[in-house]
Formats: sequence, C-alpha cells, structure tokens
Amino acid sequence: PGICCDIMAIFWCRVALLILAASSLQQLAGHGVQHSMHDHDHDHDHDHDHDHDHHDHKQEIHLTAASFDEAVTRSKYIWAVKFHSKRCGGCLEFAPEWDAVRKHVSGLHWGEVCIDQRENMPLAKSLGVLKEGIPNIKLFNALPEPLSILKGDVLKADEVGKILEDSLAAHGLAKHGDYYMSTDEHIEL
Repeated sequence: PGICCDIMAIFWCRVALLILAASSLQQLAGHGVQHSMHDHDHDHDHDHDHDHDHHDHKQEIHLTAASFDEAVTRSKYIWAVKFHSKRCGGCLEFAPEWDAVRKHVSGLHWGEVCIDQRENMPLAKSLGVLKEGIPNIKLFNALPEPLSILKGDVLKADEVGKILEDSLAAHGLAKHGDYYMSTDEHIEL
C-alpha cells in the first residue's frame, strides 16, 4: 500500500502541474493577438514603410493550414514560425522563451501553428515538423526551402535568438528598412 500511494501521489501531482501549466498557457495566449486574413486598419503609434496587413510585429499571428500560404509563403517578408502542441510538455516549457525571443529579435514576422488542430497536421507533416519534433521553429522566405532553427529542443531565448540571428547573417540576409525581406524570385512582390 505504501508504494501504491506514493505512485498515486506522484501521478496526481503531475496532473495538477499539467493543469496549472495549461491554464498559464491559456492566459498567455489570451494576451496575444489573433488575426484572420482580412483587410483591417489599426491605430498605431508607429510608422510602417511597407504595404501589408498591419499588425504589431512583436506579436505572433496564429496561423492555420488555410491561412499559411497567403500569410507566409506568398509574403515578401521573412517569417519565424513556431510549430507546437498545447499537450506537449516541452512546448509548454518553451512558450515563455518564445515570447522573449520575439521581444529580442527585431525585423521578423512571427507566427505559430498549433498542430493540435487536425487541419494543421498535413502542413506540419509536409514541412517535416513531425519527424523533427516539437517545439519546432522554421524560417520562411529566407531561402527557397524553410530553414530549420529548432527541432524539438527546449532552449533559452538568448540561444534561440543567437541561432536566428546567425542563420540570417550566414545566408547574407539583411534588413531592408526595419524588416528582413526575401531575396528569392519565387515570391511575388
């Protein structure tokens, strides 16, 4: 009976921690900005030198398989996109680091794809995310193929920021104005 009680106590502690972590993540997600692909204007206290759907570039856009091509693939801007699951312990652990990276690294557009949504699974699979692991970060429009930045690891924000900045520099990418932009011909400007 003593061992069984210990195992049950550990089990229920883990369940409580998962519930607490999920609750915290929902609160963080509630503070984010969700955009659907529609034309809209926001009152901003800063200027943009480019013409696209305006949003705070430190905030991430919650992407789906349906919005991904329009928002990311056809964009002339370089996107850092995180693939994750709300059921993944590593993803929950990485969430605050991702928030910190977005605040530290400027010039990118930020997105996230939750693979818990059934319609997003084919997208994740086609990009190799399911084989590489989550959390997963890829840079889009930096090269003809997505550039993997993070493959299932949980790193600190400064490490991920350095990987992002080093990857951009290694491929000769520089900001045009305030933003990194693609130099590939496959993207219609």
